[in-house]
Amino acid sequence: MSYGGQFHIYNMQSFKEFAHNKRPQGMTIQKLDSLCKRANQINDSFSGNCGMFAIGLAKFLKEKYKFSVDYGLMIPYHMEKTPNDLRYGDYDLMHVIVYVKELDQGFDGSGLTKNAELKAINNEYPNDGKIIYFPAPNLSIEQAIQWNTNYSISWQYYQNLFGKLDI
Repeated sequence: MSYGGQFHIYNMQSFKEFAHNKRPQGMTIQKLDSLCKRANQINDSFSGNCGMFAIGLAKFLKEKYKFSVDYGLMIPYHMEKTPNDLRYGDYDLMHVIVYVKELDQGFDGSGLTKNAELKAINNEYPNDGKIIYFPAPNLSIEQAIQWNTNYSISWQYYQNLFGKLDI
């Protein structure tokens, strides 16, 4: 219904349809899986680079698609789980993934992460680990990732690479 030609009054169903249509469009589980795999083929996102890959991916998805994302950090069981504990702790991160809330899935350099893959990574370490999630962006967590991984490629590189590959 129009009122004075300046704005519209919508019923609740129309508003729900409007809101649904305004959600980020264009990125699917399959497309993101492929994007991650292609980025990993260009530059290895493992061997210490998984954290920078995750930060770059999270920033790309938040900026371009307005997705809500979390960092998933695989840490030893004995670790505390506050951002400051992780930021200043003396440990190595086992692995880092990005959990995309709108897609209800986690991603890393292998693409869509499966529980079996995470368990295999976990089994490589003498002390079993756990995955804890923190909303992104989070400067303390991003610093913890940078300080506790053996990366050789910056997150900015990965963020730019995702932008170039996302066609």
